[in-house]
Amino acid sequence: MEGGVFLKTGHRAILCILIFIIAITAFLPSTMAARGGKGQLKNLSFTIATDKPEYQLGETVFVTLTLTNIGKKKDITIMYGDSKFFDFTVRIPVNSSYEIIYRWSYDKYFFQLVTVVTLHPGDSFGQTLEWPQTDFDKKQVGPETYYISGETLFILEPSGKLTLLRTQILSIQIVD
Repeated sequence: MEGGVFLKTGHRAILCILIFIIAITAFLPSTMAARGGKGQLKNLSFTIATDKPEYQLGETVFVTLTLTNIGKKKDITIMYGDSKFFDFTVRIPVNSSYEIIYRWSYDKYFFQLVTVVTLHPGDSFGQTLEWPQTDFDKKQVGPETYYISGETLFILEPSGKLTLLRTQILSIQIVD
């Protein structure tokens, strides 16, 4: 490598843009609307599932988030700017609204790196995350119905559009 250059100029520019986008999106409100609605973008489905609908108090809840290329012909390429591919929130009903009591990524740190994922037709990319049935203060939650939704933030290639997808809301019951 002559002159200590380790990235081509175009790659440096893309990396700088990704770092900028990551910095900006850290401050986006959690109510930003999903593109495509209901966790779906043209030919890209985003789903959420738990391993069961009912849990004992204190039992770990496993939340699986999956992106799937539901198209028949074209690959879909997405690019992440850090190691947080997926996230989820847990809500409870409060009056006529919902209050977020837990966000999986809240107390975690993520590597700032670029990851490119290409999904061929029918391919899926997913991750299973855990909710230890605690709130933001790490206090055990009580028995009731909880509402979980997932999200993923990426750059859609080749358009370069920053895309936030959210899943449909899934309810689970915690019993004593």
